[in-house]
Amino acid sequence: MGRTVIPELVRTPVTGVRLTDGLFRTAFENNIGFLKSLSQDAILYWFRVKAGLPAPGQPYRGHFEDNIKGQTAGLFLMGAGNSLRWQEDAELRARVNEIVDTIDTAREPDGFFEPIPKAEFGTKEYPNYVRVWLNYGLTAAHLSGNPKALGLMRDMQSWFNRCDERFLAKELLLGFQGVIANTTVYFSEVGLPEDLDVTVECYQENWWLAQLIRNDHGAIYRRPTPHGTELEAITAYLDLYIATGKPLYLNAVNSAYRMFQEKWQHVGGGIVAIEYTEITPGCLWLDPIHKYNELCCSAHWLYLNQRYHRLYPDVESYVGEIEKTLYNIIIANQAGTEHIRYHAYLDIQKDDDRSTPVSCCAGLGTRILGSLPEFLYSLAPDGVYVDLYASSELRCTCGGAPVTLATETDQPLGGAVAIRVGVASPTTFTLHLRIPGWATSEVRIAINAQQVAVGQPGTYCTLTREWRDGDTVSFTLPLGIRVTRYTGLDQVPGRNRYALEYGPVLLGIVGPFNWRGRFTSLKVDPEKPEEWLEPVPGQPGHFTVKGYPRQRVVPYYEIAEERFTCFPALGA
Repeated sequence: MGRTVIPELVRTPVTGVRLTDGLFRTAFENNIGFLKSLSQDAILYWFRVKAGLPAPGQPYRGHFEDNIKGQTAGLFLMGAGNSLRWQEDAELRARVNEIVDTIDTAREPDGFFEPIPKAEFGTKEYPNYVRVWLNYGLTAAHLSGNPKALGLMRDMQSWFNRCDERFLAKELLLGFQGVIANTTVYFSEVGLPEDLDVTVECYQENWWLAQLIRNDHGAIYRRPTPHGTELEAITAYLDLYIATGKPLYLNAVNSAYRMFQEKWQHVGGGIVAIEYTEITPGCLWLDPIHKYNELCCSAHWLYLNQRYHRLYPDVESYVGEIEKTLYNIIIANQAGTEHIRYHAYLDIQKDDDRSTPVSCCAGLGTRILGSLPEFLYSLAPDGVYVDLYASSELRCTCGGAPVTLATETDQPLGGAVAIRVGVASPTTFTLHLRIPGWATSEVRIAINAQQVAVGQPGTYCTLTREWRDGDTVSFTLPLGIRVTRYTGLDQVPGRNRYALEYGPVLLGIVGPFNWRGRFTSLKVDPEKPEEWLEPVPGQPGHFTVKGYPRQRVVPYYEIAEERFTCFPALGA
């Protein structure tokens, strides 16, 4: 593994977490169903052709296999390899191993393994996007236990470090993505110093870093081929800071982070900046005539915040960003076992384009859905950070002693949380409990029904003690409605639009558009939602609207084919 200068204060678990119930469990299982629906012959088609093997059937057609051959193998490995870290599945394991074996068979003696003639490598997105996808996938396959995956990635990286195309890679379409291909290898068990050297030599764009440091939004929407997936490169520059300790990287990343939060992020977490559409700072498009909220952009935002959390684990807001991205983009874009949507549209209708099941967004979507358990807990030298509350079980060691934490909760729509500690003998460690910034008041925390602490919203509450088997931590996170005025360009004439959130969850209003046949307009006081939102008995997070019997307010992630808006016009 490559050397690091800046220490990460907590570790992300790579195994040892089991989802036991609830929304995360359902999403995780749906993702496995989605992966199993993909054709193994289509995934392997181009690798088999290159290796001279029989290639039955046809590859997936369209941009994502016709123009960037091999990316779908990375997609499947990302989703299946990560899923296997937490839960065994014989079919997924057999398919992962077959894909890795076929890549190995197609590999040339010098390590080059992409399923194209080597002369085509310096075209399209082969040095960057395809290499990134396969590196993500091979990393996941390795973590799931495949013995060949890391060696393949190492050999391909060694070839890349010496090929002529490395000098033009960043000039190709969306070339900035390639930065993270190198840092992924560098931080793996087979990383070498030369991987970092090539990253700096061939990918670093000093003009762009300077523009970011100046807080110039042109760095986001006026650079060549602007796209919110710039966040993938920004995440890699944070990797470079961790590897080298050089402040210029951190300064650029911090500035980029602030700019995305200020002008490019929707309520609920979606990223508006996207390729091939008009974007300006603060545009915050809602009408799907404009493309926005691409899942890929939010996925990179999630992983950037995960990096920040490992560096600064007591800053609660980084996990808050992960949380809303998971609920309001990743899970909201999952259409059962059938499909992963490309865009998370917030008005009129969700994205219904199903022209391909193997888009870039399906790749990062299945990667994250297969990795859901890793976002719940972080491992620290003194104990465990409980970051997201989902029914689950963590098995780890604290101070060398085995520890089990069993969490039961009805999050995200209910606030009750109970965490049962399992130890073989009394063990001293610290539990760091996240008190989300969306909590409406302080949180009283009990151990074995006796209050021991009070947690403040937007912080971590620490409990250090000698834990005994069966000790149970319990508390209730207070949820409430938050109303945020819309400031973007898709305004309703003569009205103000607002977004509604319940805890970490973005809400949508389902029902007929009642104004100009295009908008939902409610004559209610946006400052007093408790006066006009009536909870549906037995359905937390669901509401009716007083005076509007045809309108229903529901979690955005539950909306499928209905007409809806997340930004109704509210007011007299």
